[in-house]
Amino acid sequence: MIAFLLFACSGDPELPETQAVAGANQVVELGQSIRLDGSDSEGVSALWDFGDGTQKEGFVAEHTYTKAGNYNAVLQVTGKGGARKTDGIRVVAHLPFAEQKPVWSSTIAVHPVTSRVYLVNPEFDSITVFSPDGSESSIVDTCRSPRTLVLDVDTDRLLVACEKSDAVDVFSAESLVHEATVSFELGARPFGVVARDGVWWAGLQGSNSLVRFDETGEVERLEDVPDPRGLALDADGRVIATRWRSVDDQGLLYRSDGAEIGLALDTNPDSDTTSGGVPTQLDSVSVSPDGGALYVPGHQANLLRGLYQNGLELTFETTVRAVVRVVLEGVEYPALTKLFDERGHANVVQPSLYGNFLYVLHPGTQSVSILDAYSGATAGSILNVGHTPTGLALSPDGQRLYVHAWLDRALRMYDVSDLSIQPPLLGQFSSVDEEVLSEAVLAGKRVFYSSADTRMTRSGYLTCAHCHADGRDDGVVWDFTDRGEGLRNTTSLEGMGSLPEGPIHWTGNFDELQDFEQDIRLTFGGVGFLEDALWADTEDALGSPKAGLSQELDDLAAFVLSLTEVPTSPFLAPAGGEQAFLDAGCDVCHAAPYYTDSTLESFLRHDVGTLTDASGSRRGEAIDGLDTPSLRGVFATPPYLHDGSAPDLVEAIRAHDSASALDEETLSLIAAFVRSL
Repeated sequence: MIAFLLFACSGDPELPETQAVAGANQVVELGQSIRLDGSDSEGVSALWDFGDGTQKEGFVAEHTYTKAGNYNAVLQVTGKGGARKTDGIRVVAHLPFAEQKPVWSSTIAVHPVTSRVYLVNPEFDSITVFSPDGSESSIVDTCRSPRTLVLDVDTDRLLVACEKSDAVDVFSAESLVHEATVSFELGARPFGVVARDGVWWAGLQGSNSLVRFDETGEVERLEDVPDPRGLALDADGRVIATRWRSVDDQGLLYRSDGAEIGLALDTNPDSDTTSGGVPTQLDSVSVSPDGGALYVPGHQANLLRGLYQNGLELTFETTVRAVVRVVLEGVEYPALTKLFDERGHANVVQPSLYGNFLYVLHPGTQSVSILDAYSGATAGSILNVGHTPTGLALSPDGQRLYVHAWLDRALRMYDVSDLSIQPPLLGQFSSVDEEVLSEAVLAGKRVFYSSADTRMTRSGYLTCAHCHADGRDDGVVWDFTDRGEGLRNTTSLEGMGSLPEGPIHWTGNFDELQDFEQDIRLTFGGVGFLEDALWADTEDALGSPKAGLSQELDDLAAFVLSLTEVPTSPFLAPAGGEQAFLDAGCDVCHAAPYYTDSTLESFLRHDVGTLTDASGSRRGEAIDGLDTPSLRGVFATPPYLHDGSAPDLVEAIRAHDSASALDEETLSLIAAFVRSL
C-alpha cells in the first residue's frame, strides 16, 4: 500500500485534455452583432481572433464586423499546462439585401417559391422545365430561337425572348399555359428580357434599342442602345444593358435613365497571367443581392497588340483573356477587375445567396471559377460542367448550383453548400427528347465552341467562337501582320452556307473551311486535328485539300456551312435605292442575289482604293486586292472595310475610288439600300 502511494505521487497528476470547439459557421448582416460561442471547449483561457484584425479574450465573445467579407474566426484555447489548441469557423458578414430583388436575363432561371428550373433550347424552339431535383421535366414549345428567359415573380409569368421570331412569348410560370406573344418590328431580334410586377423590358439587337412593354402588346422605345445583349433590372427599377461587341476604346453599359457606364481599355503590359485590351463580348450583366454591384463578364480583346500596332506578335495567350469587370454605384471599380489565367472567355456571373461568392462560367473550358466577391481571390473551381455551358442559377436556399450545358442538351446540378470541398455533381438531366441537328453539325458546333480540347488550343484560350460567337463577327479589328496579313476586321460567318463556294477571309488566303487547321496550329497553339504527316502534306492553305482527312475538321466545316441565314434587316429599302446602287456600278462586284463575285474558279480580288500600309500583305507577299464580301446582313456588322476604318456604310462607300463622283444624297441613298439587304 505504501509502495503504491509513493509510485502514484512520484509524477504529476494527469492534466485534462485541452480542446478548442469554435461552434458552427455563421452568417450575419453587416452592422449586426454576432455571438461566437466556444463554451464547449476545454481549457483555462480562450482568445477569439475575428479575422478582421481584432481579437477578444473569453470563450464567448460578441463582435460586430465593420466591413463585408468572408472571415475565418479562430478560437485559441490554452490549457492548464500551457498547451494550446485552435479551431475555426467561417463567418459571412454580408451587405443588407436590396428591398427589391434584382433580376437579369439568362438561359436558365429558378422559381423562388416552387424551385422549378426553366431553361431555353434555342435550336429546338422550346423551353424545358425541371422539378427541383431534376427527376421530372416537361418540354414546352415557344416562338423561334429562344435565347433568354426571366420570371416575373410578382405576376407568376415566364417571359421568353425569341431572337428569330422578333417576339417575346409569355407563359404562366405555374401551368406553363401560353398567354401571349408580344411582337416587335421585323428584324428586331430581342435577346435579353427582364420583368417586375407586370412591366417588362427587352433589348432589341436588330433595331439597337431598349423597349418597355406589357401583356397588352403596347411597346415603348426607351433608349437607343447599340448591340444590346445582357439585361438586368436593379433594385431601383433601372434597366442595365450591355453593349455586346465593344467599340475599340472601351466597353459600355447603358442604363434606362440615360446614363452610360464605361469599362476602360486595359493598357497594362502583357504578362504570363495578364493581357490588356478592350472588354468585349459582354454576354450578360448580373447584380449583387444588395443591389450595389454590377458584374460584367466577357473577355479582353488585345487590339493594341500586333507587329503593326506595337511591334509584338499576337500569341495564343495574349489575344483574348477572360475577365469580369465590376461596377459600384454606377462607376467601374478597377480594383475588383478579375483576369483569368488559362481561360479565354467568361459569359455569366452568378452571385451566391448572400453575395459573398461569385460563380463565374467559362463556356470554352467548360468550367466554373469561384471567387471571393469582396477580394476577387479565387476560392475554388468546378471542372467539366458540360459542353459550352451558357447559364447558371442557384436554388432559392443557395445550396444547389444549376448549370445549363447547352451543347450537351442537359441540366447539371451541383451541391455548393460547402465550398471548402470540391462541389459534387448531384445529377445530369437531358433537356430534349431528340436531337434536331445532324451528327456532323452538332459535333462541329462543339469543336467550334470548345477551348477545352488541346487539339484546338493551348491552355484554354482560343477557339473559333471567341471571335465568332453565334457565328457572327466580334466587331473588332485584329493585327494579323505576324500571320502574313495586316489589320483585319472580323467578318461574320452568318449566311456562309447559302453562298456559292468561294475563298475565305479578306484576301482569300484559305480555299476551304478545313484550312482553319492552320490557325489552330500556328496561332491558337493547338496540336491540331490532322495527323502530323497529313499536316506536312497540306500545310499550304491553297495547296492539297484537307477535306476528308480529319473528322473534326469536316464536322467544323459542316457546322459553318449550316449557317445559312443572315439577320433580317429592320430597315426598309428606300425608293430609288436599288437603282442608285446599279447606276453607280456597285453590282459589278456586288451583284444580286449574293452581292459578291467571290468564287474559287477565279480567286478574283479588287483594289478599290482602300489599301494602306496597315493592310500588310497577303500570305506574306504583296497584297494585290481584296476578296469581295457579301453585303447580305451587312447592317449588323459595323465597322466596315477590311481594316475597320469606316464606322458606317456611307463612309465605307465613300472610301471606294469609284465613289468619288457621287454626291452626298446619292451616297446616303446607296447606303440606305445596302442597309436593307
